[in-house]
Amino acid sequence: MVGASLARTLGAVLIDLDVATEPLLSVIESLVNLDDIDDPRLATLTRAERYETITRLAEDNLRVGNTVLLVAPFTEERSSLHAWEELVHRLQRAAGGAVTMIWLYLSPEELLQRMRTRGAERDETKLSEEQRFIDQLELGPPVGPHIRIHAVGSVEQIVASIVRQLRADFALPSTA
Repeated sequence: MVGASLARTLGAVLIDLDVATEPLLSVIESLVNLDDIDDPRLATLTRAERYETITRLAEDNLRVGNTVLLVAPFTEERSSLHAWEELVHRLQRAAGGAVTMIWLYLSPEELLQRMRTRGAERDETKLSEEQRFIDQLELGPPVGPHIRIHAVGSVEQIVASIVRQLRADFALPSTA
């Protein structure tokens, strides 16, 4: 919801990892007899190709002059400066301009509460073993440059925080 609202506010094309790749991921899930998108066996099989898909979509949109907002965990790019710099280089080669990571963070307790409130079927297994789920997460900040946003409050409040920070860092016009 934050991604969609931010894309609307910025006039950007929204490319969400799950939306762009979930239909094909569900086919793979059925072929390998797994039904959890977060199962490490499935993630290992599909991570590189899922991110390649959204990166190519972003490159195509950038080449035709669209501003792009990518929504994904970017776990590898958050933990490896080299991986982040490679992604930035690819996207800048497509269109130039600024590429920035916006890190929305929550405390473990806030994350669990948000999942409980959401009530999504995909969260049931995680919530049945909350501590195990939290222990497996990479909750630390990105190793590279990023905008840090505490993702509490309403969608509108979070988007307003992001836009304020983008304006301060990149001198965006007030209409964004």
